[in-house]
Amino acid sequence: MTNRRATKRRPAGLISMLLAVVFVAGSAGRAGAQGERQLTPEQSKAVTESLALMTQSSAAQREGKIDAAIELRERAQAIVEKNFGPGDMLTGLNLPLLAFLYSRKGDHARAEALYLRAVGVLEKLHGPEHPEVSNTLLTLAAIYNSTEQFAKAEAVSARALAIREKALGAEHEAVAEALFFLSTAYLRRGEYGRAEPLLKRALLIQEKAFGAEDFRVALTLNNLAHLHSDKGDYAQAEVLFLRTVALFEKLFGPESTELATPLNSLAVLYRERGEYLRAEPLFKRGLAIVEKALGPEAEDTAIALNSLALLYSDRGDDERALPLFRRALAIREKVLG
Repeated sequence: MTNRRATKRRPAGLISMLLAVVFVAGSAGRAGAQGERQLTPEQSKAVTESLALMTQSSAAQREGKIDAAIELRERAQAIVEKNFGPGDMLTGLNLPLLAFLYSRKGDHARAEALYLRAVGVLEKLHGPEHPEVSNTLLTLAAIYNSTEQFAKAEAVSARALAIREKALGAEHEAVAEALFFLSTAYLRRGEYGRAEPLLKRALLIQEKAFGAEDFRVALTLNNLAHLHSDKGDYAQAEVLFLRTVALFEKLFGPESTELATPLNSLAVLYRERGEYLRAEPLFKRGLAIVEKALGPEAEDTAIALNSLALLYSDRGDDERALPLFRRALAIREKVLG
């Protein structure tokens, strides 16, 4: 049986996780503080070797070689712990990035354990209210949101927000990111009254800090659109989805896979309102984008096929719907087994 809910893209998925990691990655520049110590020759060698392995891991990650990237970071971590112990600054740098790799691989349990350990290390290094701690808390929130552990996501996001507001001020751009993650936990739980003011506050901060055409603004607009759609406020959702589509197209290009997500969301909105003639070209465009970019047998292609098939099914055109359903099912069986 086809799952209709699967065709409605949920907000704040992998893109939101990557946003959180941007802040963590920024700590790489502080690894040089290691050199301020009086290091033994063996420790100096360990620093050089571990940083080289981390650099190689990053290169492997960019090439999509996640298993290789993990193996390199694990080796780097072993060197650091052997020479400096488990609570060193290099551990605070490496663990969140290693955790992110495991989350990319789908091993969320391992990722969570590493993030929690990283939080403990960073708290000892910098104190429990340091912005560095909030960075890893938000990457942990992304894991919890993606695995539907919304109470945990709320707790770590709220803590990260409190840390950033105290350390950086209520209008700082980093506060907007924490607001975004906290609102996502509420939105995914259907607590629209709690999510909406957070998203609106984040949007105001982002537009002031980055301008109205920044990708962070686009992500927040997308979540606001989902909120209004889920509430049944389709008119406001349409306005926001149209703005999101235009912004994604300008930022990422007319054939980008990033654009396919808001296109699908707008199309779903039209389908749910019975506006099939407006929905059809959007579903077809989204399908063409993912099929060209990812291939005819990719999982996202199956999702796009299913969405278009549902449109035809809803308007009683089974002759066009059934072949699409069958093709989507065949792709999923091949991909998932």
